[in-house]
Parts: sequence; structure tokens; C-alpha cells
Amino acid sequence: MSTQYAQDFKFLRFITGTNPVKVLHTQVLCSATEGCDALAVIKFRYCGGAKIETCLTTWEGDRVYYRLTIAEADGMVMVRLPAYLDEFYSLSFVDLPQYEFDVEISTDGLHYETDTDLL
Repeated sequence: MSTQYAQDFKFLRFITGTNPVKVLHTQVLCSATEGCDALAVIKFRYCGGAKIETCLTTWEGDRVYYRLTIAEADGMVMVRLPAYLDEFYSLSFVDLPQYEFDVEISTDGLHYETDTDLL
């Protein structure tokens, strides 16, 4: 399976707390040949354990909430999200400790890797 990197995908490595949430806007695509009901996988990597709540919001206003618990330092949690062709999502993280962490988004046949600076 070939790995394809999205040129317009910016990694958001950010620090947040209980104050207003930093929001990540990104685009999740699925291949027309693979079908548009592919699942995107978001992996959270960061130092330290915490309870995180993620809010996935489409531009149309629909919301899906995921509540996760990461127990170990440098742990990884995989969240499966529905991916639709050319649909934009807003991903919000709340109540995180002040740690940096990375986000990867991948779909069947596609791979989006993050890589930017602190907001």
C-alpha cells in the first residue's frame, strides 16, 4: 500500500489547558476508488496521562463526541472517525494538561502526517 502525504495538511502541535480551546481545522479525504465511507484514524501521542475529550464537528454543524482516557506516558490512542470526500472537520481538544502531542490522520490507502510548529 503506497503512502500518500497531503500537501495542505498542517500539523498542529499545540499546548492547551482549561482556558478557551485551541481548534484544529483540517480536511479528511477518502479515495474515490476506496469509497467515501472509509474510517479516518487519529492517533494522539504525548507525554503524560490525561483524560481527553475530543469534539469532531463538520462545517454543517453536526457533532460527534469522543471521550478518551490515556493512562500511560507516551501512550497512543486511536479514534475512528467517519471520513467523507472533500468534507471539512473541526477538531477541538479540551481539558488537556500542558503537553505537546502529535496527530496523525489516515484513511484506507491514504496517510496524512502532521508537521508544524506550536500555535
